Amino acid sequence: METGETERLSVLHYNSKTPGTVPNALARQAAKQWLGVRGPDRLRFYARLPTVAALALLLGLVFLVGRRFLGETAACLATTACALDPNLIANGAVATVDMLYALATLLTLGAVLWMAERPSVTRGAAVGAALGLAFAVKFSAFLLVPAVVLFPLLIPALRARLRTRRVAAGALAGLFALLAVIGAAYRFHDVGVELNDVGWRSPPMLRLHALVPHLRLPVPADFVTGFDLLAVAVDKDYPVVLLGRPYPRGVWFYFLVVWLLKEPVLLLAAQVYGLGRTAAAGTLWRDPTLAYLGLNLALTLAYFSLLFATQVGLRFVLMCLPLVALMAGAGLAPLAATARGRIGVVVVALAALAENVPYLGNHLAFTSAAVWPKREAFRLVTNANIDWGQNDDKIGGWLQERGLSHAWFNPFHALPGENVFDLNALAGVGKFRQHLWLREHLSPRAHLGHTYLWLTLDPATYERMLAESRHLRPTAADARLCEGGSVAASLLDGAPAALPDVGRTQGLILCVTAESRTDVGLIAEEGTVVLGPAREPLREQSQLGPGQQAWYRFDRGTSALAAFAASGLRGRWAVRGGPASLAVRTVAVERGAIAEDEGGGPASVPQ
Repeated sequence: METGETERLSVLHYNSKTPGTVPNALARQAAKQWLGVRGPDRLRFYARLPTVAALALLLGLVFLVGRRFLGETAACLATTACALDPNLIANGAVATVDMLYALATLLTLGAVLWMAERPSVTRGAAVGAALGLAFAVKFSAFLLVPAVVLFPLLIPALRARLRTRRVAAGALAGLFALLAVIGAAYRFHDVGVELNDVGWRSPPMLRLHALVPHLRLPVPADFVTGFDLLAVAVDKDYPVVLLGRPYPRGVWFYFLVVWLLKEPVLLLAAQVYGLGRTAAAGTLWRDPTLAYLGLNLALTLAYFSLLFATQVGLRFVLMCLPLVALMAGAGLAPLAATARGRIGVVVVALAALAENVPYLGNHLAFTSAAVWPKREAFRLVTNANIDWGQNDDKIGGWLQERGLSHAWFNPFHALPGENVFDLNALAGVGKFRQHLWLREHLSPRAHLGHTYLWLTLDPATYERMLAESRHLRPTAADARLCEGGSVAASLLDGAPAALPDVGRTQGLILCVTAESRTDVGLIAEEGTVVLGPAREPLREQSQLGPGQQAWYRFDRGTSALAAFAASGLRGRWAVRGGPASLAVRTVAVERGAIAEDEGGGPASVPQ
């Protein structure tokens, strides 16, 4: 906003913010400079106002598009459904671009339908401007290109209307409007620069650069480099957890299941019934508007369900909810004309309203009445579908109110007494195995704001957890890893503990030798380290930080722990049981695994 440039740090650290966030930043800045607003909470309120306005505009647009192309009854039903949809409410109250993109999506589709009614230069420009707005908000707007260029030609009724000479003039006006809106969104920064002046990464852009190095870009360079970086973004796993199972590359039914769990029960039933009536009556195929909306809905869901790996929230398909509401509204419209149907509408609306009320101010955490008890919701949905940090500033007060100020908060693993976990941490988002034993054997006592979970471990349960999930027994692999370790030192209860700093390319093998069954704990006081059994994948090992404890039970012999990304870790050892000693060895880390030498053993690295 201040420099006119978009910072594209690198492929590994890609800043995907777009001009769609500028209204939120402007509102915050205006509140601070012109109104004298101070304090993070009050400034956050003003930063969110543009998103609230986008939700209001979306509701109005749903009604206008529905009334013009599907009839007033369908428009009223669709608008009511959207107004009562907790997912739209939630994303309409945070400073992100998902709501604005949903608005831009429906605006583009409505403009195309408007253009198909009577092609003209003005209507063609409206299509281009709406598509330009979508591109300025999210790179996902490439999915709208078929909606503008291809889908109207696939629907006979729309294709027949577009067979006029004005279509070419309208298309040209739309192209100019598209380029103008995208350029204006980036303040026309670096419009017209040569391909030679930009560092490209993706194969298509590299080939184009080789063919025509002096070609000038018709759009801002930052806009094109966004697509360029996305094309070569590092292929990685994302913390997708659904129905208690991890799906590192996503799963095709993700958004369908989340939608079923995060819609009010009767509202969901009404929309499913309405969609069924629309399909069964054949209007989904005969009515050009419904066919057009259906094609776009199918394309969007197919892409995000089958090709999109970052499935961490329903917000990625937020633009589909108004389309579903419009199509369902068309199917329910004949029923709403009857007295019984009108009663049904009132019942559905009141029931949906009643389900929303307990989540006022916390709609991100909404799950339907079918999800019960709420303290177990983490077993079904995770990530932005329920917990995206919206209660982080409240949890301290909640702990005091419940008398849980003494509780272990987000411990490395559960400890005796009261434990409070962030929902995503307990559900296994990111580190699925970290709290697996707890999920399999215990149930939370209660939830705090739906996003924090309270568990109690009595001494017997804690002992069982140590024995079943944190018990290390010597193996041949441990012996190989510990070959050539430094001189062993005795582990004494209360002795100082310090680990040398190691970065991404090195790790430490901590070899613990016990003469009999011994429990050893590392109690961190400052600094951090990623710690876990050396035999487990590095991606499943967890970070130990200040105030946390990591306990392991060792059998007689030598077992190996692995420590990575150690940064200033200082603390003390705790030992329960027989004597034990510690040897430390430095190893190389390559591609997220302990490197091995030609002989098959771990490759040593100079200390």
